[in-house]
Amino acid sequence: MVREFAITYRAPITRIGAVRVQLWLDHLGSTNAVYGFRVRSDDGAVVHAEGRRVQVRLDPATLRPARIGVDLREAFRPSWPATKPARRTPREVLPVLARRN
Repeated sequence: MVREFAITYRAPITRIGAVRVQLWLDHLGSTNAVYGFRVRSDDGAVVHAEGRRVQVRLDPATLRPARIGVDLREAFRPSWPATKPARRTPREVLPVLARRN
């Protein structure tokens, strides 16, 4: 379940073209995960938007928060170092094509 989703728009995307989306894991709790993200221009010079998302794992039978199991923790391992750095840096940069609707 998405518990919280926040986005701040910094600069409009004014034309069709590639953008870069940075995604990282800020926190991995016992029942939740907090992701950060940033949308940048293809050259990285302009930040178009940034934000965070809080995801809570629910037990499907009770719809109550459920512990994040070992399997999910292992899936997060590439994004979550064993030692917590003072400031998080994006772990992955994904190119995305901006389109007009």
